[in-house]
Amino acid sequence: MLIRAKALYDRLVSLLAGWTLLFALVAGLFYLLTWLVFCGLFDFDSLPAFWRWAGRRLPGGALGWRLAIFGVLHAAWLWQLRRRLPAIHGWLQKTTLAIVVRPRGWARRHPRLRLTAGICTSLLITLLLVPFFLQPTLFPPTSFRARTWGYRLANLIDGRATVTAAESVLGFYHRVVGVEPKLGPGVDELGYKASFGRGERARPLMDRWDPLIREVVGDNPRSFATLKAFLWVESGGRQFALSTTGCAGLMQFCTRTARARPYGPIFGAGRIFPCDCGGGRCKVSLATRRALESGDAGQVGLVARSFPCDLGDGRFDAERSLRAGWVYIKRLSRAFGGNRSLMYIAYNSGPSVAKRVWRGLGRRRHAMLRDIRPHLVAALRPSFGAAAERRARSLSRNHLLKLDHAFRRYFRAAKEAQAKRREGLRPASKAP
Repeated sequence: MLIRAKALYDRLVSLLAGWTLLFALVAGLFYLLTWLVFCGLFDFDSLPAFWRWAGRRLPGGALGWRLAIFGVLHAAWLWQLRRRLPAIHGWLQKTTLAIVVRPRGWARRHPRLRLTAGICTSLLITLLLVPFFLQPTLFPPTSFRARTWGYRLANLIDGRATVTAAESVLGFYHRVVGVEPKLGPGVDELGYKASFGRGERARPLMDRWDPLIREVVGDNPRSFATLKAFLWVESGGRQFALSTTGCAGLMQFCTRTARARPYGPIFGAGRIFPCDCGGGRCKVSLATRRALESGDAGQVGLVARSFPCDLGDGRFDAERSLRAGWVYIKRLSRAFGGNRSLMYIAYNSGPSVAKRVWRGLGRRRHAMLRDIRPHLVAALRPSFGAAAERRARSLSRNHLLKLDHAFRRYFRAAKEAQAKRREGLRPASKAP
């Protein structure tokens, strides 16, 4: 009975694995072609960015169009191969079944070991297929609504599930095993309150990262001030900062950017997870935010369930976040001639927005904020639609001014600290 059940299970697994592999390869080809068209020829940062833009303009939203377009494409190639489908089916089943049940080496002479090896192979294939279909690094673990399944299906047929397959498998087992959060230096309640507000005050939330920032950028005051200014504007020094849109960590990486190269390898494969905000805007209470920044594992454990994100997410690792943020900032500096305002616009709203402003300015490296303002709304509108004006006001009146003031303050402090360190290293002069 057991052998018959195993034989049936082997056939089902081999058939599912064979057809899944074939469909995944074709979908991956579709994904590559779509990326070449919309990201290579147009100013979209990624395919998800294109579909968000399309969803605001197409009736019915982007999901229905993705399902329809790629469903038709898959139906078309199946129709073209309709006469060869029986042969393809036979070859897939024969090949995958041979992988599952073929005895190897010593297993030929030991039937029981052959049976055990076959069961293990079938289970391994099953354990690879489950995360491929569930896509745990693209969706929260508790998200099983009908619309979410629609997005999963869209990812399967347009190739996004194919290109993130390794992430899905590793992420699934990271979730199962669990990853302990790497806590940074703690800040008490008074220090937390003192870290916000105006003026030249000590900010414990920010200043605790100074040694790590120097480790990342080296002994360069300008680099130190640039990274710390971006850190101040993005998260205020909160290791477990979470924006309403799901961007997370010290440097506020969104999931899509964090997975992309060269940042993905810094955060770790399968270590980026979407936050479970119930399909709405992410919100975290003040008490939870303070507990997470305490540096106390006990307090963090008490509030972990009320936090909508996985605390083992690579974006909440302070060192990884700062290193990835610095890599991103350096890339943006090369792209926009070192203009901090354009660099921050690209960091905050996407490189495609900053490129439009950059072209409107005639690629002037030393353009000031007053020169940038007239181009912001037009540059933001293709990506943000009706919210472009509000976002432009927020950038020009708040974020960019805050960035400039922070850079000047941190640059001055870094120069003074460097001078003191050099003075301390200077050998004492001998008495005459």
